[in-house]
Amino acid sequence: MIRLLPQRDKKNLSFVIHPSAQNAFDFYQSLSHQFDPSQLDSERCQAFFHNGQTLHAIRNSAPEIYLFAGFEQRFFDISQTNFSHSNILIYPSDFDSNDIEKLAWRGVLSTVLSSIRSDSLGQLYEEINEHLPRKLMPILFSKNYLSEPKLADISSTTRSTISKQRERLHKPQIAKTPKVTIFEQLIKGGQDESCSD
Repeated sequence: MIRLLPQRDKKNLSFVIHPSAQNAFDFYQSLSHQFDPSQLDSERCQAFFHNGQTLHAIRNSAPEIYLFAGFEQRFFDISQTNFSHSNILIYPSDFDSNDIEKLAWRGVLSTVLSSIRSDSLGQLYEEINEHLPRKLMPILFSKNYLSEPKLADISSTTRSTISKQRERLHKPQIAKTPKVTIFEQLIKGGQDESCSD
């Protein structure tokens, strides 16, 4: 049975990401998002977003709470969040790890697919195909992978846009050599001659 963690039980607890939800958490953290929360980084603003947020968790050992959903919002920071103001739903400790993984990915993808930046679709394509569990691919995309045409349909953009973004991701970055002006060459040449004297 799922229960709300009482306020008195929130003291002296440590919060960690559940191992079955870690890939979904890391995936979410790795993406470029539409808005930058650091631009709203006041204490009152943080309180506004954190107070009353709902987190889903399991409590296996006394001092540790294992979070697996609710972290898929831009203002969540496991090291900075004041959990005493959060609503923490505690699931039974024998809750199936496959269900935990599905709930974690459901929350992450619901948020990501509604807030990804249009200039990050190539990155999203790569990240989904690399990190999303293979067993969820057919459920979501009717294939064992996310195709460019499918992402184009989902994001209301063109396949060529996604292809171009992916090309930029894979294009080797060529280090530019600084251009030396003729004046700098003359000075350097003069220094080299004076050093040889």
